[in-house]
Amino acid sequence: MKALRQPEIFAGIAQNETSKYMGSNLTPDQIEEYKKQLLDLFNTEKPFLNPQVSLADLSEKLSISTKHLSQVINQSFNKSFFDFINTFRIQEVQRILKESRDDKMTVLEAMYEAGFNSKSSFNTAFKKETGQTPTEFRKTI
Repeated sequence: MKALRQPEIFAGIAQNETSKYMGSNLTPDQIEEYKKQLLDLFNTEKPFLNPQVSLADLSEKLSISTKHLSQVINQSFNKSFFDFINTFRIQEVQRILKESRDDKMTVLEAMYEAGFNSKSSFNTAFKKETGQTPTEFRKTI
């Protein structure tokens, strides 16, 4: 009833997102706390470096259900699990390349070190995230 009388309350909320998590019992405070725990884990333990890392692995480490962790990633970062992981991996590749620009570190070596195991998915994800190819990025540093 409130939505009919005051539609501006719900303006800007994506329809599919509200229906997707309609039955969720996570509060905004819980989502924020889980988001903080997730970012802390990524900054300290860097689980994204493991090419086999899964949503189940992370949910176990954080003692959060996979459903809730997926919801936190989707709503807090507007990304799928794989896009979220790849964002951190790409940042790691960029860091490696910047720190080793005098060395003979290749983009391929940096890609594997950061947790990617496929050159084609790496190139696609890198271009999607940064707007340039890994080689173009390498030339700018």
